[in-house]
Amino acid sequence: MGTTLERARRLIHELGETTTPEQYAGVVVDGIWDLFPKDETTFMESDRITEVVYLEHSRSVLPPWPTEHPFSDDMQYCPALPSGEAAVIRISDQLRADPVYQELLGSLGCRYVVMVQFNQQADTCRGLGFARSDRDFVDEEVDLLILLAPHLETEYRRVTVASKLTPRELEVVALVGRGLTNREIARFLDSLQARSDHIWNMRTRSSGWAHGPVR
Repeated sequence: MGTTLERARRLIHELGETTTPEQYAGVVVDGIWDLFPKDETTFMESDRITEVVYLEHSRSVLPPWPTEHPFSDDMQYCPALPSGEAAVIRISDQLRADPVYQELLGSLGCRYVVMVQFNQQADTCRGLGFARSDRDFVDEEVDLLILLAPHLETEYRRVTVASKLTPRELEVVALVGRGLTNREIARFLDSLQARSDHIWNMRTRSSGWAHGPVR
């Protein structure tokens, strides 16, 4: 288990160096692929109502899924979560009880599924799915995902926010994260009056993942 935990720590470190959702998706899928055996790993963010996929990255040895599949998404089995939380759900039993899933998944060799669900905002679903054809996921594998889940969610939320900021805003966020006060940040930017409102705005936008004293 020591080697697995070391790989998990390395994955979290690598995710901390990603700067865009697309880069995060590639790193998280490839990193988790090496942690325990599986036949498919997918990261996805999509709209539950329109079924529009905003971001998807997969690694698989299974046959490709049909372009149009006649069933609702796996997230129907997942609970709603508050912002900043993540959950791990082993949904193999539910899927096997669904005749439509059973027919399709059986043909693809995908019989056992576990999901890491990030908190949902409005109708947006985001998270990771893992599939295996020969055996269900054991408690030790699920426990590892439970350990990783909050870190995975936090890093994705970070890159999602960061991808919407300007270079100057990112600079302010970095200074807030280092614990600088508003006055210190303004002095660093060499313009106390001009930057005051900008700094307060960035504190609000980054409050979920960068913290510093407000004085």
